[in-house]
Amino acid sequence: MNNSIIIDINNISIFVTRKRVKNISFRVTSPNGEVKVSVPFNLSIDEIKQYVTSKINWIEKARNKIILKAETRPKPTYEMYRNFRNAFIPLFEKWE
Repeated sequence: MNNSIIIDINNISIFVTRKRVKNISFRVTSPNGEVKVSVPFNLSIDEIKQYVTSKINWIEKARNKIILKAETRPKPTYEMYRNFRNAFIPLFEKWE
């Protein structure tokens, strides 16, 4: 029995995994806005599609937010790493 399927709704690929869970949970992962859904074993594919379709507005909003955040985040460079490593950050005030 295959526990994973992919559903395409509004040109969004949604990875559905059947697990031993009570509730349906959504995750939108960074940086490309991949959508993953965990569902109980006893739900049919039609019920899953119906529920995901009812939440499509939330999914699109969350995807856009994640993708925008990933695009505006600066790409780490060696110079940023070196500056961070050489920075002196005092943990305590000097005792007098």
